[in-house]
Amino acid sequence: MIFLDKLNLKLRFLRGDISQVKDIFYISQLTINHNEMKKIVFIALLLSLAKLYPQNQERLSVHFFDIPEKLESEFLKFNSQVNKILENAGYGKSFYKLYKVKKEDENKTLRYFQISSYTSDKHYEMTHNVNDEYKSLWDKMWESDLGNNVWTFDNKTHIYRKVYRVYN
Repeated sequence: MIFLDKLNLKLRFLRGDISQVKDIFYISQLTINHNEMKKIVFIALLLSLAKLYPQNQERLSVHFFDIPEKLESEFLKFNSQVNKILENAGYGKSFYKLYKVKKEDENKTLRYFQISSYTSDKHYEMTHNVNDEYKSLWDKMWESDLGNNVWTFDNKTHIYRKVYRVYN
């Protein structure tokens, strides 16, 4: 096919029809560029998918803890405020989900469970660096009774784990 195109170009040139030769040459260039462009787009797509795959490590942050009865309403208010900030930032409603065992449950410790879900470590960082209001809310909490009595991270009254999905 390419041989016939070149032969056709030579014949037209010899007949003096230069404008058609230019048109055919231009169309030939577009065809080559179009095919090259397909290759470039395909390679770019493969590279972007390869880059996204390692970042897509689904993970959870899980907390088991106790809340002293006198601090429960304060904690619920704090958790609600944090969730509202995250919702307003576009991370969805009730980002931090909180659970509690029933009163009649015989376990007397670690009665609360909080979970949050992330698509990657980068997503985790983004949700923990939302804005100044978010930072200020957490800073105040760390200096309060909640910070001293609930978020202890001591592996006795507060167990915290970052867990990653196991693909099997």
